[in-house]
Amino acid sequence: MNGTFHLLSGDGDAKPLVLPKRAEWFLSELVKAFPDGVTTIAYAGVRIGDCILKLRKAGVDVRTVYEPHAGEFRGRHGRYFLRSRV
Repeated sequence: MNGTFHLLSGDGDAKPLVLPKRAEWFLSELVKAFPDGVTTIAYAGVRIGDCILKLRKAGVDVRTVYEPHAGEFRGRHGRYFLRSRV
């Protein structure tokens, strides 16, 4: 799957993204979920934070918004939004 995404700049230049397999997979999930974003609750067991870190290091702009959730383990979870054009 490596090399299937390009980061688009404001002037239309496309920079290929070289990402680890899991980060590239999560980027595809962010693209599919646009504009609603992706929550960590939907991906139990996946190290989402690691994927987000790798995407950000590669130059991908991902916004994090924290939302409350109820239940036995109530608290907050992150919702991630893709802000870059890929």
